[in-house]
Amino acid sequence: MRFIRRRYLVFKIISLNGLSIDRRALEKLIYNTFRELFGIVETVNFRLRLTYYNEEKHTGALSCPHVSVDKVRLALASIKDIDGKRVLIYVFKVTGTRHKAVTLCNSFSHPLYQTLKNLGLY
Repeated sequence: MRFIRRRYLVFKIISLNGLSIDRRALEKLIYNTFRELFGIVETVNFRLRLTYYNEEKHTGALSCPHVSVDKVRLALASIKDIDGKRVLIYVFKVTGTRHKAVTLCNSFSHPLYQTLKNLGLY
């Protein structure tokens, strides 16, 4: 059996309106989206885990096997609304360690985010 290399997808939830979503609701939303797109068997094979989520900054890290990174990005991009509010889940980095993922979540500053803030959209 081969060793499964884990990857951590660091993401930011961007919404025009104020958004408050807790960790459990986000996990459930991600799991249901994966189940709709890929089915139950494939979803279990992804071995997804929301390893970190910052509710104040709306950033998080999702853990998956290295061979599933593209499918996980696809599924996250397909999430269009949370509790009736339009959102964009933007994966801005894929890293190999949890420590680096948490560091990126806590120090998030991306040009897209800065542009939205300057325009008054966020």
